[in-house]
Amino acid sequence: MSENVKFIVTEINKLLGRNYSIIGFNTLNTEDLLQILCSVLMKIQQQDDSDIDIKLNSPEENSMYVLTALRILNYQSDVEPILFRQGLVRGEVEIIHPILKWLLMHMDTVQKRAYLSQFLVKVEIPSEYLGDSETSLLYEQYLSLIDRFKTVHKEREIGKKIVENAVELATDLQAMAKEKEAVTARIAKLKLKAEPVLYLLDACKLLRMEKDKERNLISQKEQEEDTISDLQNSLQRVERELYTLKCNNTGLTPQILIQHLTGEVTVQFAIVKEKLPSELNAKKNRMRALSLIKEYSSLGADKIMTMRNNLDVISKAIQDLIESKITKNDIDKVGPFRQQAAAVGNMKRNALERLEKTESYLEELQSRLKEKQDYSKSLLETSIPRAEELKKYINCLKTKSTLYKRCKAERAGLKAESGVLQRTVTILGEQKTLMSNFVSQMKETMNIIRNNIESPLELRKSKLSMLSNYQSLLLLS
Repeated sequence: MSENVKFIVTEINKLLGRNYSIIGFNTLNTEDLLQILCSVLMKIQQQDDSDIDIKLNSPEENSMYVLTALRILNYQSDVEPILFRQGLVRGEVEIIHPILKWLLMHMDTVQKRAYLSQFLVKVEIPSEYLGDSETSLLYEQYLSLIDRFKTVHKEREIGKKIVENAVELATDLQAMAKEKEAVTARIAKLKLKAEPVLYLLDACKLLRMEKDKERNLISQKEQEEDTISDLQNSLQRVERELYTLKCNNTGLTPQILIQHLTGEVTVQFAIVKEKLPSELNAKKNRMRALSLIKEYSSLGADKIMTMRNNLDVISKAIQDLIESKITKNDIDKVGPFRQQAAAVGNMKRNALERLEKTESYLEELQSRLKEKQDYSKSLLETSIPRAEELKKYINCLKTKSTLYKRCKAERAGLKAESGVLQRTVTILGEQKTLMSNFVSQMKETMNIIRNNIESPLELRKSKLSMLSNYQSLLLLS
């Protein structure tokens, strides 16, 4: 609050040419405060009679003047309008001080608004006077002049800003010209100083170019060395593969290859002629049976019974034919040969099945072998650690081993210390038990003494036992 009063006093002294102090300003009565407010408003509105005395007017007129001026200046109060008007009429400090603070803080804006209000606040004319043609014509001219004033004022503000910008640009150009002259002078001085050593700059430039070339050549050399090492690794791998192929192909002759091929051809011919037709016939029979089953409609219980009866009749007929064949006692001479042919066919089928299994197993082994070979190739292609990396690894292992040894020694020391502490704990426990026994015996002797023992022999025995226990305790301690 004191800061606000100080600000108001200093600004009023500057604006009105007064010589108020903070204490004197606080002791002013309500009429003087209202007079100061009116003086400030009149000074803002640039009226000549700014020293008018408010005692000549009524409080209502003064309040109306202040309210009108504040409305024109667009003052927004935090107090309710009724309370604000009452406080303004009474000249309350809580109302007048904020008004003065706001006016003095926004002096430029308020003065501009007061200046414009003299020309832009329209004069209110009653409607009955506007019915006159001359009055209405004058009022229209008045409105047109207000609009013209608005446009002229806008143009003036724009021109003022342009002039200000032009002045700023001119000053900036002058400053830049001065800076340019200073910079050119400095450049000339530096050139004069640098003329004797210009050849050094050329030499430095050539040196930098040569260093760049050297750096590029070193990088190219490293790349070439890497490519050479990769090619050597690939060459070694190819040589190993060639050696393995040569080892595998040793002892091969055209006759052996022809024998292998003829064996494969015979096997494939047997598969085509014997196995595949039988499998094809089995598939056809299965398809035929499935098609027959598909053609059947849903079978009922009667149809199933008839089919079972037919099946029983057919099986009985087959049994009769077998029995009649056995009773004929005709010895079939071709039977053994047929049995041998059937056995040979079964052997061929079994051999073909085993061959298929072995081929599938061989393919599986070959795929696994290929995977292993690829894995070995990837391992061979991996980069071998360099000498620096090995040195770093060895140093790391050495540091870890020393750390391990130190930790191990610390652990051994702690273990020994824990053993000593455990031993001391056991000794202290034994001493505690002995002391407890000694205390119990002392209590017993004290009880005996209290009970007035008649025989001195018992008293002597108890004393001797106490002394022996005490000596044992001393020895243990």
